[in-house]
Amino acid sequence: MDATLLVGVEGTRAWSCPQRRVIVGPMVFTSDFDSGNMGPVQLVTDAEQERTWPGAPGHRGDIESEDLLYTIDVAPDCAGTPHANGYRSWFFFGLSVAEPIEMASLEAKVPVEVPVERGEALEDEGDSKHVTCTSTCLEEGSRMKADAEGSKSTSSDSAAGNDAEEEEPAKPEMTKTELPQVNCEISVVLTIRNLNNHRKLFRDGYRPWCKMPGKPWSRLPDTPQLGFAIVEGEEMGIRWRHEASRGSGTVYYAFCAPYSYLDCQGLLEDLEDTFSSCPSFSWPDEGRGALRNLSKSINDDWWPKAGTDLLFRRQLLNRSLQGRRVDLLTVSKASGLKARSRCGRAGADRPPCRLEGRVPKMAERPIVFISARVHPGETPGQFVFLGILRFLLSDDPRARSLRERFQFKLVPMLNPDGVACGHYRTNSLGLNLNRHYDKPSPHQHEGIWAAKRILSSWSKQGRLLFYLDLHGHASKRGCFLYANRMAGPGQGWNSGFARLCQMNSPHFELEQCEFGDEVDKEIEGREGKRGSGRVAIHRDCRLCNAYTLECNYNKGRATRPIVPPKGLLGADPPAAELFTEEPVPYAQGVWAQVGEACVVSILDLFGHNCHSRMLNSRGSLHSLLGSTIRPRTGRMTHVKDVLPQGVGLTPEDIAARERPCWRSACGWATATSSAPAAPPRGASREAAAPVPRAWSAQTSELRICGARAVPRADVAKEEVAPRPGSVLRRRRTLSSDPRKAHRGESAKVRPPEVKLTALAH
Repeated sequence: MDATLLVGVEGTRAWSCPQRRVIVGPMVFTSDFDSGNMGPVQLVTDAEQERTWPGAPGHRGDIESEDLLYTIDVAPDCAGTPHANGYRSWFFFGLSVAEPIEMASLEAKVPVEVPVERGEALEDEGDSKHVTCTSTCLEEGSRMKADAEGSKSTSSDSAAGNDAEEEEPAKPEMTKTELPQVNCEISVVLTIRNLNNHRKLFRDGYRPWCKMPGKPWSRLPDTPQLGFAIVEGEEMGIRWRHEASRGSGTVYYAFCAPYSYLDCQGLLEDLEDTFSSCPSFSWPDEGRGALRNLSKSINDDWWPKAGTDLLFRRQLLNRSLQGRRVDLLTVSKASGLKARSRCGRAGADRPPCRLEGRVPKMAERPIVFISARVHPGETPGQFVFLGILRFLLSDDPRARSLRERFQFKLVPMLNPDGVACGHYRTNSLGLNLNRHYDKPSPHQHEGIWAAKRILSSWSKQGRLLFYLDLHGHASKRGCFLYANRMAGPGQGWNSGFARLCQMNSPHFELEQCEFGDEVDKEIEGREGKRGSGRVAIHRDCRLCNAYTLECNYNKGRATRPIVPPKGLLGADPPAAELFTEEPVPYAQGVWAQVGEACVVSILDLFGHNCHSRMLNSRGSLHSLLGSTIRPRTGRMTHVKDVLPQGVGLTPEDIAARERPCWRSACGWATATSSAPAAPPRGASREAAAPVPRAWSAQTSELRICGARAVPRADVAKEEVAPRPGSVLRRRRTLSSDPRKAHRGESAKVRPPEVKLTALAH
């Protein structure tokens, strides 16, 4: 086949269709799929390259003479519509060598785009004008070569059925581009242009993601053969080399590991079919197959067993402006619940629409709300969400405790239109939904409007406990939280969650967290985020624990190895088992582990975790809550203090979370003793039965508020009858002299010598 191709370039029409399929030279570029984004494509010459970035450092680099140079512009959000904006970061396209039969089938349907040497016919239109030519195949392109003096074609006249004597209409001047034979390997240099300024991200070692045929998504390797470089100039660009050959398949490139709307719908359908008839006691394959597809979505070879006796419901929360589903998932324990047909109580603020299916009434279980993809291009938040979902559906004992104590309301995609259209931060109207939580509209902010309505309803009922919105971050390194700032005890519960996240994940960085007051920012003249989810939900729903989790695309500042959970070996995913302090490149499994750490931290903070890492860190929940993160500005916040709803907050409640429970594997029972001992003589069997535990002078002490609390069962026959719900102080008596009882020497004391006094609240 002749390697000569007619040259032509597509004009502004490309911006109206960022999801399309075009043939440019010997290559096929495609973005006609869910989440695809690709602007105009050009095959450029050396002169065009010099004209694009004249004198830019590294604009040629190690490009060889036989390389084909392609430029691909990133289409902005809502390209070709009146809502087009300046968000130009997300790109997602495929690349392959064109087959002859494929090119013949695209006759008169797909424009062939290649650069044109601008002649006299285009001089009056300016340098930005282009022409669009349609070709059937390479042979027709070679037959339509035009001579610089305007000579007529001879061979193409007979092929086209035209009279050779007849004068042909004037044609724009074309150039002949010599291309390598397509039967051999082709070396292509791809340049992505029109990017937002992400120089800091790429200079720090970040690379686009690639999917080879038959392989999962991974980052481009930083090798000399790849030749990755940042193209400097007025517009930011990145460049790398691509090797291709005919029949090798399509290779896909993206700004970050993609996860499309159709991927999400397929996974939810699979989970709905699997857990709709969830077995009460056992799975036929020990539960390993139920979560296999979920782990494949995270690109993880490790997957846990599926849990039993769990409730999984998928409901339609709302429809997007283009008709796509905004799903609401419910995960909790299935047994011991009463079914009801509608969500909400009589007289309460109802959800914006009737939810499909029946959800059992769980008024006694506080609600934890987690959402993702309000910014469609921030896919790290999606993999955090998948890690949370995988853990909640597993048979991990911590997941069972979470399902018993809480009900999880999960929205996997708040902005499905933006995801499907290949946007970076906006919906189909070009609106950043995370700036409109204060006054959402059903006709413009469809996903967050429905979420805000249902959150307000739960808050009025006193059932909303926790709010977490998942995002990705391009500039600030690490995984961290944006939170609100309070002035009283609520700040202890607010910052305590961040401290627990650092304890449960080696990739979470407490130093990067920010606890800010948006009113202070506006007073200082900085841009506030009063319309963001965490600020609006905290203010309007009076919610203490409202957060935005940000995960960097690239890596963190350091890695902090963590201890394994008490009594659980092999329960952590591979991303948690690290033994280095050097920062590691983030991938889907790392983001998923951060999500798992978030829900485990919720259990540590508001529930009873039998396998808490606090057992191995020599800490206590009270000491953690007392170490609040103070604001950087030093001023008092304008927002009044808010406390969590639906959970116990008294010192007795906090102490109860660190007492041994009825489970035989509870780590709090063996936190400081290696072998169980007999119960004290003064305690009856009936009193000790609800709290099975090993007695010793050490294990009976639980530090809280500077005192040592002991279970009431151990003091059933003491002289001082404690008031119900009081905290008991335990004093060590080393001699008969009562004046020495307060000194607290470290000598051990027998249980009968223990004296107890009740503390007033």
